[in-house]
Amino acid sequence: MLVALDPLRKRKDFPDFKHEDVIIGTPFAQHSSHYREGSQEIVFDFIKHIVDKNYHMYITDVYKVWVEQKEYKKSHLLFKRNESLIFKELLREELNIIDPKIVITFGNDARDRYMDISKDCDPRPHKHFTHPSGEARGAWKKLIGKYSKPMVLDYLKTEIDKELD
Repeated sequence: MLVALDPLRKRKDFPDFKHEDVIIGTPFAQHSSHYREGSQEIVFDFIKHIVDKNYHMYITDVYKVWVEQKEYKKSHLLFKRNESLIFKELLREELNIIDPKIVITFGNDARDRYMDISKDCDPRPHKHFTHPSGEARGAWKKLIGKYSKPMVLDYLKTEIDKELD
C-alpha cells in the first residue's frame, strides 16, 4: 500500500473547469497518461516495478480532497478539524480493508499521518521514503547526491526490493 500526499494540481491544468468546480482525480493522477509519462513518471515506474514483481499495489492519498486558496503565494491545504478527522478515519478503514503486507509512505505528511493511525491499531511493516517530487530536490540531494529522475527511481527500487524480496 502506497500512502502519500498527492501533488496538488493547479487550476491551469484543468482549463475546462470553472472556479467553483471541484476537481476529483486518482492518486498521482494515474488515470492520465499526461501525468504518468510526465511529472508522475517516477511514481508510475515505482508502482510498475512492484507490480512486475507480482505484488498488488493499492495507492491512496492522505487527503481525499484539497482546496486551493488564492490569498497565499502557494496553494495550501485548508481543512476544518472535522475533515481532517474524517480523512484519518478513511485511511484507517483503507488499512483495515486492504490489510497490506507493507505500508510505503512518500513524504513526511503521509508518514506522520500513518504513524498517528498505526499507534492505534496493529502496526504493519512500514517503509518511508522522501517524496519523489521535484519539490523535494534538496532532501534528495542530501540523500543521494543529486536529484535526477533515474537516480531517484533506482534508489526507490533498490530500497523497496530489500523489503519485498
